[in-house]
Amino acid sequence: MNKDRILQLLKNEEYVSGEWMSEKLGVTRAAIWKAVDALRKEGHDIRSVKKRGYHLEPPQDALWPACIRKGLNTQWCGVEIEYHDQLESTNTRCKDLAREGGVHGTLVISEEQTMGRGRLNRGWISRPGRGIWMTLLVRPRGMMPERAPALVLLAAVATAMACERVSGVEVMIKWPNDLVAQGKKICGMLLEMGAGMDGVEWAVIGIGINIKGNDFPEELQDKAGDLAGIAGREIERAALAREFLCQFERLYNQYCLGGMSAIYTLYRNRSITLGRQVRAICPDGEYLGVAQDIDEDGTLILETQDGERIRLRVGDVSVRGVMGYV
Repeated sequence: MNKDRILQLLKNEEYVSGEWMSEKLGVTRAAIWKAVDALRKEGHDIRSVKKRGYHLEPPQDALWPACIRKGLNTQWCGVEIEYHDQLESTNTRCKDLAREGGVHGTLVISEEQTMGRGRLNRGWISRPGRGIWMTLLVRPRGMMPERAPALVLLAAVATAMACERVSGVEVMIKWPNDLVAQGKKICGMLLEMGAGMDGVEWAVIGIGINIKGNDFPEELQDKAGDLAGIAGREIERAALAREFLCQFERLYNQYCLGGMSAIYTLYRNRSITLGRQVRAICPDGEYLGVAQDIDEDGTLILETQDGERIRLRVGDVSVRGVMGYV
């Protein structure tokens, strides 16, 4: 029997009965008992709790669903949490769940990603124990695809608030969705979606937060930072993931009731881009100027050096004085 399958089930639930595992894996109860006994001999702290089942004691700073759910007070955000020790990409797994009928608010989280991606198809370093690599599935009602980028701006505000509340560090947003603390990027996001004739059927929002460790490649040393290093103390990753779920649900519910206007106010207040000198590299060329505003669909309005106003929906924007751009 594959003991890894049993470990996966134990990590995803606080208590798991032997009967449920035997049905899930298609084996006998005796086979489950033997596998659990073998895992205990390998050093896994698996406890038997009367009338509740088996419980795997989590290590310090674990990101297991049971750790995230402790104190989680949400109605739908994080109602389903799927944990993996390793995935190619949490976005890829979450998209599969979306196509298979995964419920609104499902969170996929992995200790490590082997093929993590950021915006513009860039790689994202996702080492075990160093951060939070997660993707949230949402099913917005009546949203047309051109409005979907608003979701990742909403997620940027929610994540910034969560990081700030847990760490005590001021967190700002560089357009469109990079989180910056003390001039260093600590978090990036990636939105992907599926749409039909009636609008967006599902959207997945991938979020990568650098929590600890400064072993970034040399080319990123002046751009990337980690939240614990900036805060000067340990950050409990499960507490941060839990706070993100709470903040995202609150802001999403607010959006459903009153639209994005209030969310955009929060976004603008945290923007490290507006009013600053920027360089934008876009599919149609490069622009230098001052970022003037972010409109209701998330478009950045840039006033160039010759007075022309440019609307940027997609692009790589560097802000003078932030993340190594001088």
